[in-house]
Amino acid sequence: MVEKEIIRKERLRIGLNILVRRRELHMTQNELAEASGVSRNQISSIERGKTNFGMEALFAIAEALGVEYQELLK
Repeated sequence: MVEKEIIRKERLRIGLNILVRRRELHMTQNELAEASGVSRNQISSIERGKTNFGMEALFAIAEALGVEYQELLK
């Protein structure tokens, strides 16, 4: 049970990092979705920490946000 809680917290942290960077760039979720190739629904779920996502999505989102993927993991 503890592992699930750790994963949930990590998803929330990464999602918040994505949300903050997107807002810094004054991008909408639709704009980020278009730039990254990740659906708007998935962007929304990731930002809210509600879904697991793969490295491919993380890399695409990071590129669209103009940051290295490691920045989103901090």
